[in-house]
Amino acid sequence: MVDRESFRECIIRSLKLRADQYRPDLRIGDVDQWDSVAHLDLMSEIEREFGVRFDLDEMATLTSLPELLQRLEQAK
Repeated sequence: MVDRESFRECIIRSLKLRADQYRPDLRIGDVDQWDSVAHLDLMSEIEREFGVRFDLDEMATLTSLPELLQRLEQAK
C-alpha cells in the first residue's frame, strides 16, 4: 500500500505546488507547473521516492494522479 501522505508530499515538492493547489484528481495541464518537462521530473521523483521504474512509453500514459497512484499500488 502506498502512503498517501508521502505521495502527496512528493507531488507538491516535485511540481513546486502550493499545498492548496494539490488535488487528488490532478491531471497534466491542470496547473501551470505540470507541463511536459515537469512531467519527466515528476516521474523521476516518483521513481526515487517509491523505488519503482517506468519505461518512457509508460511515463507518457501516466498523466493523472489517480493513474500514477494506481500504478504505484500495482508495483508494491
